[in-house]
Amino acid sequence: MSTGVSWACGETDLRVRAGADTHIGNYREENQDRVHLDAHITLAVVLDGMGSQPAGERAAELGERAICEYLHQHYSGANAAATLAAALRTANDRVCAWQQEAPDYRNSEACVVAALLCEGRVHISWAGDSMAYLVRAGTAKRLTHPHNLRRALVEAGTITEVEANDMRGGYQLWQYLGSLETRYDLVSFDPRPGDRLVLATDGVWALLSEDDLAAVCGAAPDPTSCAEALIELALQANSRDNCTAAVLAFDQLADSASEPEAPPAPRKWRWQFWK
Repeated sequence: MSTGVSWACGETDLRVRAGADTHIGNYREENQDRVHLDAHITLAVVLDGMGSQPAGERAAELGERAICEYLHQHYSGANAAATLAAALRTANDRVCAWQQEAPDYRNSEACVVAALLCEGRVHISWAGDSMAYLVRAGTAKRLTHPHNLRRALVEAGTITEVEANDMRGGYQLWQYLGSLETRYDLVSFDPRPGDRLVLATDGVWALLSEDDLAAVCGAAPDPTSCAEALIELALQANSRDNCTAAVLAFDQLADSASEPEAPPAPRKWRWQFWK
């Protein structure tokens, strides 16, 4: 199921178009992934439920709902990055509370990566191994890192990056929605015309190289087609997981280059959906 939304923000010369798709995958019987493109604020969220059905799907659903509810109540131009991190903390609290209410589902969690555009700056927060990539000028760069044992050992100084790449195993996650020890890392960047931001579950990104991501983003005519193409490429590479991707495209408004510079206007959001 693919979907899309576009936003135009009055205080910048950028139009932001977003598209997303999710697929059950080659081998799974259920799709525990969730993806959300918000119609009211420039928010994209990708979640990967973990645990047996319906528990993993429920954890992802609870996380998605909590993030959206929190941001709809607290979103503003002030401290947007901190507000996004607080939304993820709220989601984690909700999943943990559900685990306590339903002991049979205590091992049900969800990975999450969320991107929020505010005042012309993109803020990304995540927990787990759903990742974010920035594609700029034909080159893809991963902005986030998996919260797994390998990364924990690198951050602790126990092993080097090179040793981590050669390490067998070490994929166990230690941060995710549903963990009492979860923290929420943040990265931010200023988007430029032509940029593409990709949010994806490990069913997609783990099967593709950064060159693959850059090539698909460069060839796809729109964000929805791009998300669909990324998933199709992962399926062709025999992905064994659910596959979900969201793509945000940052393009210069068509009339911004020819019009004289005007005083800043109050923010106005416009959106439209397509399938």
